[in-house]
Amino acid sequence: MASLDKIGTVLADTVYNGTDLVAEDVTVNLPEIEFQTSELKAQGTLTIPTPLTGDMEASVTKVGFDKGFFSLLGLESKEIEYRFVQQSISPDGVVTSQGCKAFITGIPKNIPGGTLEPGSTFEGELKFAVTRYQLFVDGAERVLIDKLQNICKINGTDYAKDIKSLL
Repeated sequence: MASLDKIGTVLADTVYNGTDLVAEDVTVNLPEIEFQTSELKAQGTLTIPTPLTGDMEASVTKVGFDKGFFSLLGLESKEIEYRFVQQSISPDGVVTSQGCKAFITGIPKNIPGGTLEPGSTFEGELKFAVTRYQLFVDGAERVLIDKLQNICKINGTDYAKDIKSLL
């Protein structure tokens, strides 16, 4: 029986706005992809996923009001890059680090509010309406969803390609 690598802890992360480093060691929420479904008549009904996706949202939780925080605000599209390192342990016990990158094109949805209290730090969650999401794990592209270019690519297969070619 084959064994799989065990993926462990995220060791560190950084956030870039374009080429500018804007955050380190922060909480990042990558988009959840929810596929729209189609209902078919098949001995009753059968609901299957389509290459169409629902809204996507990403977020980064920043500590304090700094230059990086303010660079992520506005009503124009931002090119955000998340870099993170995760630990991997092979079946034979070799521990390595895997580099991962997530590229997000998104429009800021909010200006975080929050509680300010002496002796405490401010944390604000900046949310983004995502139009493009691309995820690389250990150098391999795993996900590319581009809502404006009609791309739904998972593990190298573009599930929306046939739709585009028939239009």
